[in-house]
Amino acid sequence: MNIPHCIKISIKLNQLQFDKMKSGNIPKETDDRWFIYYEDNWLYFFGSRTGYLIFKCKIHHNGSKFEIRDFYAERDIKMYGNTDDKRDIVELKHLIEIH
Repeated sequence: MNIPHCIKISIKLNQLQFDKMKSGNIPKETDDRWFIYYEDNWLYFFGSRTGYLIFKCKIHHNGSKFEIRDFYAERDIKMYGNTDDKRDIVELKHLIEIH
């Protein structure tokens, strides 16, 4: 699982958001495009249709405060059609909001 492109960011999560992300997401419908799982302080985001790892990010925590300081995005155009960091930031924030 090598995703070389690092994007710097600061996303703060509250306890509820962290708990939701930690529980992950297993797609139940064809419209659900993301399989998400959490392991050893890392969140992994796979495209549910392709099975490719698209994003991964480490969750840093101090007590009840949680933060994503950067994340890694796939840049192989055959695996993921986006190469725009700003678009990836919007997508990651959206995924955190809806899951």
